[in-house]
Amino acid sequence: MPREDLILYLRVPPAEAQKLVARKSQRSYTDAKQDLLEASLRHLQDAAAMYDQLASAAPWVTIECFDASKATMRTVNEIAREVLANVEPLLKTAVAPQSEKGA
Repeated sequence: MPREDLILYLRVPPAEAQKLVARKSQRSYTDAKQDLLEASLRHLQDAAAMYDQLASAAPWVTIECFDASKATMRTVNEIAREVLANVEPLLKTAVAPQSEKGA
């Protein structure tokens, strides 16, 4: 299997993630507002800690989706721009003519 060139981690603090889940509409797989794992802040915190640890090394890049200074989620456009900024260099490399790749 080929190794990943890039892994994007779209990070949302667990408490904020739980608030977002609570705003979701009815889902087909559960009658509850949150499923078993979403309802557990401790589970979300443990999962976030594990992803934070994984994201500390390449090829992971963390994109903060929550702006702590404003205490709000960043806009979709802000997040998308940061995603594109991280992916675009890889796309340019992938589509470069063979002569530019050193072939």
